[in-house]
Amino acid sequence: MKKKIFTITSFILISTLLCACGDTKDYSAWMPKDGYKPVSHNDQDTEGNSFITTAAGSFSANDLTKAFLDEDDSLADKLWQTQITNEIYSVTQKELKRNSMVYYVSSSEGDDENLGLSPEAPKRTLTGFSGVSNVTILLKCGDSFEMDQSFSAGNKCVYATYGSGPRPVLDYYKPLDVKFTEEAEYAHVWKADLSKIFKVRHSSDDEEQSVRFSDCNIGQLLIDGKVNWNRLLLNIIGNEAPDYAKYLEEDACESWAVDWMSSTLYLYSKTDPNKKNIKYADFTNAVFMSGIKNTVLKGWEIKGAGTSGCTIENCTEVTIASCYFHDIGGTLAGSPTSRTGNAIQVVGQAKDVMVEYNFVSWIFNGCFVDQVVSTSEEDSNLTVRNNIGTRSYVGIDTIGDALAEKGHVNIVYSGNILSNMCDITDPDEKLYADELGGLLRNTVPEPVEEPVKDTKKPKDSKDPKNPEDLSVSGTEENGTSDKPDVYLSYRGSGNYTGISCICNYSSKNPEGLVMNNNVCWNTSRLLILYTKSGPKAYFNDNLLYSEDAPGDACMYLVVDKDMNIDYSNKNPFPGNKNYLGYDTSGNDIEPNDAVDILKSTIGGISGYDK
Repeated sequence: MKKKIFTITSFILISTLLCACGDTKDYSAWMPKDGYKPVSHNDQDTEGNSFITTAAGSFSANDLTKAFLDEDDSLADKLWQTQITNEIYSVTQKELKRNSMVYYVSSSEGDDENLGLSPEAPKRTLTGFSGVSNVTILLKCGDSFEMDQSFSAGNKCVYATYGSGPRPVLDYYKPLDVKFTEEAEYAHVWKADLSKIFKVRHSSDDEEQSVRFSDCNIGQLLIDGKVNWNRLLLNIIGNEAPDYAKYLEEDACESWAVDWMSSTLYLYSKTDPNKKNIKYADFTNAVFMSGIKNTVLKGWEIKGAGTSGCTIENCTEVTIASCYFHDIGGTLAGSPTSRTGNAIQVVGQAKDVMVEYNFVSWIFNGCFVDQVVSTSEEDSNLTVRNNIGTRSYVGIDTIGDALAEKGHVNIVYSGNILSNMCDITDPDEKLYADELGGLLRNTVPEPVEEPVKDTKKPKDSKDPKNPEDLSVSGTEENGTSDKPDVYLSYRGSGNYTGISCICNYSSKNPEGLVMNNNVCWNTSRLLILYTKSGPKAYFNDNLLYSEDAPGDACMYLVVDKDMNIDYSNKNPFPGNKNYLGYDTSGNDIEPNDAVDILKSTIGGISGYDK
């Protein structure tokens, strides 16, 4: 999409906050030479782990750190193999004995006519176990399971793996079985009828109109194996649909749009999409846990769900461990111009919930999110530790704690790595803030181009079909910039203002929330967004690192209890290590020390210790 820049007003900013490939660098000189050894697990019952899941090999903490810094796509699998070797991932005899029935499932070797009670005679599909309680379900490593609906977890269940190889995959992408025809009036714009795929309500009633945008709710397209997040969002005025084809032609960026009023998908493509393999992610919670107790999910890979990777709603004694969530979200929620999608989200009241050793990437909204349904909820003993979250809008989001009437108790976020937060519809765009919250401009010299005729409508234009009016919430002077333009994003509402490694809403019970030893490692906008009050003592010993931000970028945003907004490039959090690559003299940590801390944290996530 053609980029323009804007700053929204303080009111819109606060509303947004409450909604929730450059050159590879050589870091080898920074790597500490001391080695790591596997953590001792003598206190754990891991007997029998070797014949349930085995690793092909493992990788050193140095190898894993280098893969992280290089943004190596193989990091998730390398981390998995190392966690198995170091027994961070295990299926214990105690867990197996929890249920009398243990089922094996393999998409490559199974048959649903089998009983599924041994690896030699596994079931083939997983769907039949959705909602079933008191069972252990083991998926064969290396297999991929095509999921046509959400998987509901049961009470007192273990969901894990057997065999060797990569994690088993739950693939929620669905084939887009439609016929595209080319629009005659617009170049490279194609359309397809979705009415045979989606059940659509056709009504002209205004009351019904408010919810009909959820029809044909597509979050992503997977085109020849590549995820396309570029859904063009336009407001609907009355019952008249915009001319989607027109705006896709103007955008000319491989984008797409859904006209839910006519059940039509529009796609910009310079080649015939009928010759491409196209799948889609719809409004699906991949794994849904609601009101269950004493259940463990570990070692699964989950992708292609349009809403969430795992939703934990009103649950007790639940563990999510060593899983890999990626390419999650993008569907509409709340309005026709607002998109959603979290990897692991705690909703409602949670008690004794553990989220640990997971790898999360390419998530539309949040990696690890504590949400709220009712203000009367009270979480207790929620631990999110030793996870990696990368390429998302927000790494950690604690909004549920802030909105609850009573403060939550014993909530811990520790040892996590939150990196490269961004607008994933445009992941390489830098959206750093100036002291007024506006986007910094002209920080990098731009190539000189010949002037072109300005064909845009004046700023006071109110054309309801103009995407420049419909894709943003408002505009104003851009802080220190002399360019009062707008930044258009396929995110829709609130398209960049809250991008942050940690979005830490203050708690009614500050002593009940601990956030320490986390690593915030680079972001396209903010390292920390802290609302409602000043920093508390529980926010300690975190590494706040940003190497490439320009010198006047404000990496921190604090909103006090009176809703006063303070953007700053000075670390406002005493007791935390801070390194901004543009100003080493004024901070307390050097690049080699930052990488040492990063390596130590990755070591903990993969099962190494000094």
